[in-house]
Amino acid sequence: MCGEQWGNYRRERGYRLAAEQALVVAVASRPGAGLAAFIATIAVMLLGHHLGTAVLPGWSRGCLGECETVAQHRSDHQHGSQEPDEARSHWSEGTMHGESDITPICRIGALIEIMGFRLRPAPPSIAEDAALSTLLLPFASGALQWPAGNRVLFLRARAGSDLPVTATEWVCEQSFRPYADALERAGLRALPAAGEGTFDLVLALPPRQREESRALLARALQRVAPGGIVVASLLNTEGARSAESDLASLAGQVHSLSKNKCRAFWAAADAAKMDAARISEWAVLDAPRPIADGRFLSRPGLFAWDRIDAASALLASCLPADLSGRGADLGAGTGYLSAELLARCPGVVSLDLYEAEARALDLARLNLAGNSARAKSVELAYHWHDVTRGLPTRHDFIVSNPPFHLGRADQPDLGRAFIASAAAALKPRGSLWLVANRHLPYEAALAQGFTSVRTIKEQDGFKVIEAIKADA
Repeated sequence: MCGEQWGNYRRERGYRLAAEQALVVAVASRPGAGLAAFIATIAVMLLGHHLGTAVLPGWSRGCLGECETVAQHRSDHQHGSQEPDEARSHWSEGTMHGESDITPICRIGALIEIMGFRLRPAPPSIAEDAALSTLLLPFASGALQWPAGNRVLFLRARAGSDLPVTATEWVCEQSFRPYADALERAGLRALPAAGEGTFDLVLALPPRQREESRALLARALQRVAPGGIVVASLLNTEGARSAESDLASLAGQVHSLSKNKCRAFWAAADAAKMDAARISEWAVLDAPRPIADGRFLSRPGLFAWDRIDAASALLASCLPADLSGRGADLGAGTGYLSAELLARCPGVVSLDLYEAEARALDLARLNLAGNSARAKSVELAYHWHDVTRGLPTRHDFIVSNPPFHLGRADQPDLGRAFIASAAAALKPRGSLWLVANRHLPYEAALAQGFTSVRTIKEQDGFKVIEAIKADA
């Protein structure tokens, strides 16, 4: 799993959780509903300031704009077009599902509901995304025009309130499942990998990792039609100038605009100016390659992509040989921990690998086939899935090295969400084997979902924990 993607996701997810669970709009069941929505918005903006997080103006625009939609929904219900239980299911089955214990911010939503207003989640795309907003700046400023045929490819796509209504016709490539889910909820087509064909316009949000970023820009130029445009955007602190320079070295003349502490830059697909040889060379810079003396495949941009992660190796060394039955690996990455599990635990009959990054999950399939003689005799299932939304099946045991970074800062609520999902999916007396940095405060979350929690080993700044779920 890519640490940068989880970092961006957790930052935006924090905004979205507050937007959906606290800035959600009071339904127009009374004339003052709009005023109540405004008060709710201001309240959480103040809370965001208290917590040291930026609650940006796009929230209030999105939430107050939702009043009209929700009021219409209320009117429809009064005319019998939708039953109350069905409307409530949109809340229970949406972003609220599996997330209620992640953050105390959601208590504000409950407080507003107690005050007598029914709540509806605001659109998941309203969270402010500086790089996305800046990506669209050339079109908003008039420097560029949208293509007449609307043949648009969006690489590393993310949903956002700034996207034009025609974006529902775009092809959006996004391999990180939480972002892909957000795109689909916004009505856009999201694919882990775009198919063949060329486009009049290719938009891209390059990652911070240099090799992966260069590969993305090269692929963008490979997919743009002659005379078409490639537009990219990046935060200044994540290498915007370097990425702009990279695009210039591939495509020739580049134009740029700056805003939101980001830079948008673009180039036309002119064969006379493009460096075809360099484009071909860079397009495979993030291709899979062997690591760990050839035992596993990995690729730039994934978590600890060029080595075996020390925490995963420690957890693997602690796994007891008597783990048996139906198991799961949460945040499986490229499959190292699953391969070690199969090698050490002969009683395992099936194993589900859950991973949010499709680029990693594809390699997990190859790595398990090449590293475990038992792979053919064990029922294996690979799930491109956001673990924080819960698991679809029950398990006798679960192993996990959950992600925990927001950029370079710790974000322990992500690990807590993994723990909550594991507790809900385990059978009675099922066990969770978890590794984490020693300082991460997971003990309270473990105590909530499990009756027995013990630290098996502490080493090199990590801790391995076994947690047992209660009897039925």
